[in-house]
Amino acid sequence: MKDRYKQKPLVSVIVPICNVERYIRGCLDSIINQTLKEIEIICVEDHSKDESAKILREYADKDNRIVTVFHETNLSTSQARKDGVAISNGKYIMFVDGDDQLCPNACEIAVKAIEKYGTDMVQFDTEIINCAGVPEERIQMNQKLLLPYMKKIEDANLVFSCWEEKKFGFTLWNKIFDGDLCRKAFWEVEDGFFPKAQDLYAFFLIAYHCRSYMGIEDKLYKYMFGVGVTGSDYITIEKFDILLTEKKMWECLVRFIDKKQERTKYQEILDGIYKHFLSDCVRRWEKNIHIEDASEAFEHLADVWGLEAVISDLAERNWNQSVEVAEKMVDTDYFRTDRTEKDKIKTIGLYYRSIKNGGAQRVVAMLANEWAKMCDIDGNPLYKVVLITDEEDGKDDIPEYEMDSSVIRAYIPPYDKAVRGDYGRRYRGWRDVVETYKIDLVITGMWVAPCTLWDILSVKGQPSKPGFVLHAHSFTCIPFSFVSDKFAELMYDYQICDGVVVLSEVDEKYVGCFNSHVKFIANPVTFSSKFITKTYEESHNLIWIGRMSQEKHPVDAVYAMQYIVKDFPDAHLYMVGDGDPAIVEEVKEQIERLGLQKNVLLEGFSSDVEKYYRNAQVMLSTSEYEGFPMVFCESLSHGIPIVTYDMPWLRFIRDGRGILTVKQKRTDLLAQSVIDLLKDSKKCQLLGEAGKQYVGELEKKDIGQEWKCFFDSLYSEKEIDEDSVENVIFRYITTYAYQGKKKKVANLNEQVVRLKKQKKKGIKSAQKKIKRSITFRVGKAVLYIPRKLKCLLKRILK
Repeated sequence: MKDRYKQKPLVSVIVPICNVERYIRGCLDSIINQTLKEIEIICVEDHSKDESAKILREYADKDNRIVTVFHETNLSTSQARKDGVAISNGKYIMFVDGDDQLCPNACEIAVKAIEKYGTDMVQFDTEIINCAGVPEERIQMNQKLLLPYMKKIEDANLVFSCWEEKKFGFTLWNKIFDGDLCRKAFWEVEDGFFPKAQDLYAFFLIAYHCRSYMGIEDKLYKYMFGVGVTGSDYITIEKFDILLTEKKMWECLVRFIDKKQERTKYQEILDGIYKHFLSDCVRRWEKNIHIEDASEAFEHLADVWGLEAVISDLAERNWNQSVEVAEKMVDTDYFRTDRTEKDKIKTIGLYYRSIKNGGAQRVVAMLANEWAKMCDIDGNPLYKVVLITDEEDGKDDIPEYEMDSSVIRAYIPPYDKAVRGDYGRRYRGWRDVVETYKIDLVITGMWVAPCTLWDILSVKGQPSKPGFVLHAHSFTCIPFSFVSDKFAELMYDYQICDGVVVLSEVDEKYVGCFNSHVKFIANPVTFSSKFITKTYEESHNLIWIGRMSQEKHPVDAVYAMQYIVKDFPDAHLYMVGDGDPAIVEEVKEQIERLGLQKNVLLEGFSSDVEKYYRNAQVMLSTSEYEGFPMVFCESLSHGIPIVTYDMPWLRFIRDGRGILTVKQKRTDLLAQSVIDLLKDSKKCQLLGEAGKQYVGELEKKDIGQEWKCFFDSLYSEKEIDEDSVENVIFRYITTYAYQGKKKKVANLNEQVVRLKKQKKKGIKSAQKKIKRSITFRVGKAVLYIPRKLKCLLKRILK
């Protein structure tokens, strides 16, 4: 360090320098050529690996205002600034980064402003130089963020003005500070290697000590945007690790506030900064990390911030747009299980939102009971079963399905309430259940819920690395019809989880393209057909049983009846079930419109469906899709044949016994098949008996044993034949369907933006046209004198 000159400088300009040989000459030239000469230029060279130090010495030899400090090791910009401020003598302090520049009169204008307004700091405007060819929208966004607040602020300190009221930003280099206050603040900056978020940390301390602020519109600083990490599109694992040190900066802030004993006062701001740093790190992992580094980077991310924080942040920002996150997680080793075929599954966690009032709910309850009762050859229970459902508010009094006494109950926050930014509650619920009951494997029936991906990650990310299985309760191609992108996310969910259980051989073929442990296991039959006796009687009674919902198309059953009654005027269709009030109302309207009030009878929900089966001759089904319809089992077990829209993936339809199918939406063909059966009672009876025989075969299947075989082979080595015709077709159909949908959405968004711009342009054009009009000019002239008098009166009264 050279000897300091005797005259105290007006401004100390602090310049941290590290590996900026391409830019340092421009930076130093912009400072030494300032119109204000009474400055000292404190350059702290932070152990560069390039020629920066050599260039600095060259400049220091030519200008005695340049004061140099050379670090023997790289200590980060934070330490460089602290060391520079510590030896400063200026009445005021300004900061310049080694790859940026000052405008020629920056120091002069800044000093005049801070002395004119008598404030502790003054912020000036910034000229952003696009050095990386980033989109102009991003430049404009940053330009907006760097705008100064054009009013004077006086307060106990400026922390709340910056972080709570967001009147100005926390960058150091677009401001001039009172030198003594700045030195006082930097004295409290912790020593250490803090390569990221130094501006925020240092400015927080400065704002804490400052009492007043003013903004001016002059552009005095040239920000070379895109030179450092901030502007780049992709970052290496090394730069990502540097980014993760933002967590250390937050911890420094917490220690500073705790030392002041003001945690309560600043807690909300500290929480906001924590969230800002966390989201910054998670977002850069999502968008900017190299694909080959994604797995290692995620491990670093989770180690620094904790898995709960990372998943919660991902869920908050990607709740309904989670495909890219799911795709990246497929190759993330953090969620891979280290279990092998030798590891026995001892404790099973079975999850569904509830176990009451629904077919899927009943299946879940039955499976839990089945597994809990299974024993080894010595009579010891094979599995400890933990049935996990959502916590309930206790508002309804609908009873749950009966559970075996050995089934343990556990609860987690509801899937439809612990969403987005509130998902952390559900993560903690999963963590606690897994830890408390030492769960080896979680099986969820909520395979298409928005929470599914986040549930998989929450469970598989636990230290014990439990397995995770999806249990699909319907046709696996149905999600393609959803408005959301769930169909594409599922393609990756299948790959992340350890196995999938489906309801048909067709489903097994499709899902098997994404996961090697896929098994078709039929749902357990909830009753025994051998105890059901029915004396065949000819009648013209038909039944339709199900939930009144869009996908079941109950109105189509009414349309079919208009054809049936032409041949059988005494035919009656009993529609049993409730649901969407709008659908129910639509059914009623069609009954009246077609004059079928005497033929179609809406029975609503009934817990006693047996009486309808006893009196029916044929069952109608108008569903667009089903998974494993229990009403099919019930109808066939009573010897009642089914006439249904074709759903060729269904195990019932692929077997064919007891069922006649017609093309979807063809109510005329549906009606004709019913008419044919009603006309041929022998055929109707034989068809029903064949269906009853098939249900009897289903009942004999040992569903528990099938699940055991699946569990036993879950971690065995299996390979997917990725070159098979089915695999290639299914994978690429799904991939391209998603890409096409993305393009469509992007085009729609572009059209919206274009229309908004056109509208805005039209409004401005209309405003200009109005201002040029004679009427506007006359009106302005007429109001000129009253306006002046009003202003004069205000000044007099003041």
